[in-house]
Amino acid sequence: MPPRSTLKQPPLRQPLEKGGQETDALALGAQGLLCRIEFWVEGSRQLAPLRFFVDSGASYSYLNKSQAIEHGIAIPGREMETVRRTLTASGPATSTFRVGRLRGWWHAGLAGHPMDWPVMIRMDDPPGAPPLLGLGGVVRVCRWVIDGTLTPAEPFGVLTMEDLR
Repeated sequence: MPPRSTLKQPPLRQPLEKGGQETDALALGAQGLLCRIEFWVEGSRQLAPLRFFVDSGASYSYLNKSQAIEHGIAIPGREMETVRRTLTASGPATSTFRVGRLRGWWHAGLAGHPMDWPVMIRMDDPPGAPPLLGLGGVVRVCRWVIDGTLTPAEPFGVLTMEDLR
């Protein structure tokens, strides 16, 4: 195993939110608590944040083709295309994806080395589907800790993301 980097991204502490009535939460089928983060994506254009829902149970991160284009994320060629059956809030669906990569930071200050994150880019762009950040492909270099301790500032708890490199 390679030695750990001394240029880690600082931990991100993000409050959990109550889910259920917001349009985005309903599109995800979220019930209970949810968490959103901005991931500062290194793309072919300017560096810009892309707002993701965090899903610790997701095997992959997902992004629509239109979102990838808007944020300058390279869309791989057809040789990286796969058809997958996914379980969505409205039931099972079959979609065409291209396996790509995100590169960026979870802090606006862009401290530390960027994180490489595998992503499934949905080529058939279902309407209203927000980007979803999962642990697939980064579980050895990124840890997520969900703390349910309630405080006045964080009434539903907090998610902390840590760079383990």
